[in-house]
Amino acid sequence: MEEDRGYVDNSFIRAGDSRSSGLNINMHVGSGARVFAPILSNVQARDVTFAKNDGGASLSGGEIDITSVIAKYKKSLVAEHACIREYTSLPGQHVQLLDRYVDPLIIQRHKEKKEKKKEICSKGEDFHHARTHHTDHHITVDKLFSQEDSPNSMRPKAVILQGNSGSGKSFTAQKILYDWANGNLFAGIFDVVFHLRCSELNDIAGDISLVELLNCSEEMAQILKKTPERVLFLLDGFDELRLSLPKKPLPVKADIKAGLGAVLSSLLRGCMLNESFLLVTTRSVAAEKLGKLLKHPQRFTEIMGFSENGIQQYFQMFFKHDGRSRQVYGQVKANGTLYSACSSPVMCWLICSVFKEKSKMSKRMTRGFRSTTSIFVDFVFILLEHHCQGLTESQQRDLLKDLGQLAHKGILKGRVLFQRNQVPETILNVLDSTRIPFLCTFHCKDRINVKEMFSFMHLSFQEFFAALLYTFLDETEAKLKLEKLLTDSLQGGYHCLPIVQFLFGLSNKAVKSLLMEKHQQAVSCTTCAQLQEWLYKFVSRKLNMQLSSFTLQCLCEVNDKYIVEKAMKIWETNGVEIQLSSSDMTDYHAAAQCLQFCRRIRSLKLQGSTVENLKMLHTTLNKCDKLHLSVSYVSDIDVADLISAVGKGKDLQCLSVEDGDLSDQSVKGIMSALRKRKSVNSVHLSVKTINYTNAEIFMNIVESNLVSNNLSVATNCRNSEENICSDLELSGPDMFHRIYVCHPSWNTYDLHIDSGKSGQTFKSICLSCGDFKRVMSPSEWRKFLQISSNLKQIENHEFHGHMEELVSFLKSGPESWPTVHLDAKSLSQKCAAKILSFCHATPALNSGFDSCWFNVESLKGMDEEDICSLSLQTHCSISILDGVLCLDLKAHAWSPHTTQSTESTPVLREISLRFPVISEGANVDWEDLLRRLCQMRKSLERQVRCAQ
Repeated sequence: MEEDRGYVDNSFIRAGDSRSSGLNINMHVGSGARVFAPILSNVQARDVTFAKNDGGASLSGGEIDITSVIAKYKKSLVAEHACIREYTSLPGQHVQLLDRYVDPLIIQRHKEKKEKKKEICSKGEDFHHARTHHTDHHITVDKLFSQEDSPNSMRPKAVILQGNSGSGKSFTAQKILYDWANGNLFAGIFDVVFHLRCSELNDIAGDISLVELLNCSEEMAQILKKTPERVLFLLDGFDELRLSLPKKPLPVKADIKAGLGAVLSSLLRGCMLNESFLLVTTRSVAAEKLGKLLKHPQRFTEIMGFSENGIQQYFQMFFKHDGRSRQVYGQVKANGTLYSACSSPVMCWLICSVFKEKSKMSKRMTRGFRSTTSIFVDFVFILLEHHCQGLTESQQRDLLKDLGQLAHKGILKGRVLFQRNQVPETILNVLDSTRIPFLCTFHCKDRINVKEMFSFMHLSFQEFFAALLYTFLDETEAKLKLEKLLTDSLQGGYHCLPIVQFLFGLSNKAVKSLLMEKHQQAVSCTTCAQLQEWLYKFVSRKLNMQLSSFTLQCLCEVNDKYIVEKAMKIWETNGVEIQLSSSDMTDYHAAAQCLQFCRRIRSLKLQGSTVENLKMLHTTLNKCDKLHLSVSYVSDIDVADLISAVGKGKDLQCLSVEDGDLSDQSVKGIMSALRKRKSVNSVHLSVKTINYTNAEIFMNIVESNLVSNNLSVATNCRNSEENICSDLELSGPDMFHRIYVCHPSWNTYDLHIDSGKSGQTFKSICLSCGDFKRVMSPSEWRKFLQISSNLKQIENHEFHGHMEELVSFLKSGPESWPTVHLDAKSLSQKCAAKILSFCHATPALNSGFDSCWFNVESLKGMDEEDICSLSLQTHCSISILDGVLCLDLKAHAWSPHTTQSTESTPVLREISLRFPVISEGANVDWEDLLRRLCQMRKSLERQVRCAQ
């Protein structure tokens, strides 16, 4: 029976009408009736009486406010969405939404095929940079329904938020509801947000209206009817919807009953509540279908999971109670494979959970490190359990095998993107009927066509599935495939090595046990034996140092003491030579774990290392004969660990400290420690400042012949006034002693002559001689550094005087100068002439090729207007060729003072002169020569332009 509804004719009442003041309103309603009278909120009534027809008592009250109904609805949403259950939560366990949620990376553009391929194949920081390259296409949740800046743009009525499984679509939808209910999102746009989980709609049978589907109260239903433009429908998981969505007939009102498919189709197409708004999340596979279904205007967005900053924020929140976030994040970031995988929120949660579990078992996070393979196995089983509920165990095994075949074939052919006809039909059938969380779908343009493409979440996942295939093959097939894979790996097929590494991980006893428990499938004993024999033969050869890291990773993945000990014993017969060329924490963990079984290491080369890495390898470093050590981010508190790592009695091939901040005291300590080494080839240090104190220390070290090759130092505070230079390099006695002083690279545009500034500066000065002790006393060394420091000053009004000092110093040196290299950013013709005169008149510099090299990037004519206009376009260099001085003046391609290019104006581009070695008593007026050459060039320019 139709419900009796009370009604009052209020058409005669107007807000602000004097007749409405002090009205008595009587309304008669039937038993069980509901009353909805929003007009009363605008009426000044003395009394409102509701009288039941059944003779019951009258109800008297004040103004009815719909906001209380909405407030109650919001309160229920907050309670519902404030907490989440994680994959491993026990009954009754939960965590706060705000303790896990991080804003995802969302873009509003379709990626090109080439761009997608680059992203998939990148690792670590390169991977994250590739994903965030187009920052102008990023969008945040609060801007999803904003109007674009372009003319004639309209606010979107429907927004598609697509993404791969585990990218955070549902989590983001939950946060949207939570924030709206708390008044922190869409407050001025939507009065009501309704939430529909598509996975929960498939089992609803019979006819139903939208009002009934939403379980609306009468008050909420009236909002749908009266103000649909203030309503947002959030449909989560469109790809999980198994209902047919007909085009017609469709209900046009929210209270009309029809089949659920028809009701949803009407809502999505805009036949019903066309003025309302839609936000629909879906996996990529259903995005195209959804786009054709939704009303317009639309906005397409893609949720990409976590950005690099998002990953860091997630780690901070996950470990905020035990203070390990920075340590764990640093270790994961150093692992390119895991750091790339962390873009998936599910993988990020799993990795954090693994580290948290291990941190409870060990104070040092470096101990008990789980293998990369074991983490990938856990990830696959979590997604199978929570994202593939519609598949039986048998179907899941078949799916994993099919994915393995697709991945394996793709790796061997160098393919990471697959067209639809390249994907096995069995996978496509499952893809059409259920969700496959491991394959991503995207659309790209191919000339005039749009193609559907498939890929794995990342290349590392494809490599893992390619290895997983071997767990599903019979022994004969597995043996043949593996034999070919291992052979190809050693014959230039380095792209196959990650598969081999994952296979060693799958051979791990704990991983095999887990695979058997979950799917009754694991790597066979025959395959394990085949891998071991190959590894023993592999290390018995003269192993390429670049492959040493791969070898250690394989041994670490299998994590079998017997196998590791035997492999290291065989490796030692040819001499263990290890090269770790990055700060990848897994490389150092593998080295620490495996090299403990090695008695002697012939050579260890660490590049891009950190002090933490050195601590991990402390025992290993003591076994090295030769050590090449490159360490980044070393401060004074790390010096003791650095000295300990270098050890005593070693052949130190190289010690390089990059991006450091070492004080003079630390420099003294390091140099003192080097004297206890068997030999030192080269040293490079990064210090706070380069000053006279540490420069004297470096000179003493070189004079003592402690460093046989190069000793160089640089500072990160390059423009600090405390620095006498930005780089200083001193070469040892292997050939000639060499001094190289470099100053900061100034911008040419900052060197204009203005307000009396000379605008002159040197970039570098390089001298060489046979013996520093004979050539330079400590006082002369200090004098040279002072002169060099004075020549770096752009605004130094005494520059000409300092130039005289440099020339005088060079002339006072020995006649046996083998080399003088001078490089200036900007010089006047007067200063340039002094250097040219010195070079021409010094016999020792005229005795070999490239003995004297003088370069001026910008030659200026001081106080001569016509020369100054030309000065920024000239280049002057002098060198020796067969005993003849070669002087070249070249025009710059462009000057900031001219809008014309030499490409478009045919002027004199180069003047080349050759001079014989000067005879005794001869004299050349170089300043006059330069002035005349510049005048000639200027005159030719004018003639050419007049002719045009």
